[in-house]
Amino acid sequence: IDSAKSDNASIKFKVLCQSSNNGIYGALNMGIGALEADVVFILHSDDWYEPKAAENVISVFDKNPEADIVIGRAMFYKNGRDASPVLKNNRSFSLFPVLHPVIHPACFVKRDVYGRIGNFNENYLVSADYDFTYRCYKSGINFLKCHEHLVNVQKGGFGWKNKNIAMCENLRIGLKHGRNNIFPKLAYLLRVLLNR
Repeated sequence: IDSAKSDNASIKFKVLCQSSNNGIYGALNMGIGALEADVVFILHSDDWYEPKAAENVISVFDKNPEADIVIGRAMFYKNGRDASPVLKNNRSFSLFPVLHPVIHPACFVKRDVYGRIGNFNENYLVSADYDFTYRCYKSGINFLKCHEHLVNVQKGGFGWKNKNIAMCENLRIGLKHGRNNIFPKLAYLLRVLLNR
């Protein structure tokens, strides 16, 4: 469907209806399967892109054709767009065994990566993005960090409201993909103690 036209391009979108109850990641997998573009942008409810986000991401891929995934910075809002936001960077990949170092809404993936690595694991309700990026990291997929502020994230979504599920899933993912069981278990214990 052509929803808007300009001198340079048109914006096309397709409305998909999720017939099964496979959760958020089932819907994302369905959308990725229907996608024709080369780069996957995933935006969750209550989040929004910076006006030049798409232009910046495509420019980074054009200048760095070896990149498979571009990750940028995100502004986090606690209580609406008028609250005092905090700009966050992605963390060191050395933290993969204990937490998800990638800000998922600021993660832009070449579509063929899903063909190489597989889609989101729908057995995870909250942390399938952690599992996916961990699998990418372990498989040598080329991440490129971009220092641009690309997306804005509103705290309080499904993941924030289901911290207990996220903690358990993060432990399972850390144990599954990590080389050492101690670090995921320590991270889980800390999350429980700090309620984070």
